[in-house]
Amino acid sequence: MQSPLEPTSELETIFELENVPVFCNVLYDDAEAARTAMRGTLRLGLCTATGFVFNQAFDPSLVAYSPSYENSQVFSPRFAAYQEALSRELAVGLTEQDLVVEVGCGQGDFLRELVRHGPFRAIGFDRSLTASTSEPTQGGGTLDLRNEFLGTASSTLAPKLVVNRHVLEHVENPLALLQGFRELIETNPAGRLYIEVPNAEHSFRGGIWDLIYEHCGYFSEASLREALGRAGFEVVELRRAFDDQFLSAVARPRAIDTARASADQPSIEVAIAAARGLNRVFDSTVQTANETLDRELGTSRTRKRVVIQGAGSKGVMLLNVLDRGPEILAAVDKNPRKTNRYVAGTGHVIVAPCALPELRPDVVLVANPVYLSEVEDECRALGVDARVVAI
Repeated sequence: MQSPLEPTSELETIFELENVPVFCNVLYDDAEAARTAMRGTLRLGLCTATGFVFNQAFDPSLVAYSPSYENSQVFSPRFAAYQEALSRELAVGLTEQDLVVEVGCGQGDFLRELVRHGPFRAIGFDRSLTASTSEPTQGGGTLDLRNEFLGTASSTLAPKLVVNRHVLEHVENPLALLQGFRELIETNPAGRLYIEVPNAEHSFRGGIWDLIYEHCGYFSEASLREALGRAGFEVVELRRAFDDQFLSAVARPRAIDTARASADQPSIEVAIAAARGLNRVFDSTVQTANETLDRELGTSRTRKRVVIQGAGSKGVMLLNVLDRGPEILAAVDKNPRKTNRYVAGTGHVIVAPCALPELRPDVVLVANPVYLSEVEDECRALGVDARVVAI
């Protein structure tokens, strides 16, 4: 597979990991079905012209999004606060005449938050929606959620804002998707694109549990800016967010006769250095995680009860990469849609936090350190006197 951003550049294979679950965010009804979930290979290639990294072994025929896909994080107060602040910021300047379109809206959690801040109309598209709905909003507008691709509907829309959060990294040809957004947005002279992706440099420098099959592309600041430029956008703002785990950009269509800004070579070099260091960082991080788990488990005579907090991508990949089986009793997740379901690959049961007093864990491992204090507070509120440890 050639780089979707630079088909003529020489590629380097920088990392390979076999036998990973194709979907981290698909839930299973029993442990056996979860353990026999489809698997694939991560073979990450680096484009040295742009700093873009992508899975050369990605097979799109294995990836079909449906209502069984569940990755909502809004049940976390930390994440909900981030999303509320972002929605308030994006709502500035939107009026009742304006339309907002979100492509890849999940179950509509972000759009529901966004329309609280204004009377505008919003439409969300996502094939993983459990049902299409149309409803009035608290802000005085309307919210339509459609279980379909944007497709031909785009010809009748003239949005002032298009939102695309944590979708671009799932798309085999991100440049084509961005070009489609440009065609959609240019129908409105004031049109803007807000895009958000995982920060590849954060993943490559230690956040390795974000290396998942669902992500066929990994964007650095340099490669995200390059992709937007090639798609005909001018980047208004590009920044890091959520403790550097995300990249976000606001962009507007660039006039056809306006020259595109040249690539930022220093930024590309930083991205390339991070990508080339991934193998070393991965091995070191896995070794440290195993040592942490060994230490927390204790000796055979004083074996500790251990659970992991988080049954999203990071938690699922951590369980699969460490492959420690029943040494970890369960995965804990606040999302009620995941309760009593099972983790792809390992078959660990997912329980709600209210189950912790009955499980009596001695140790709670936290897959994403950004949630460490939140998990500590929740354990204390439940009367669970466990050590809470980032891993």
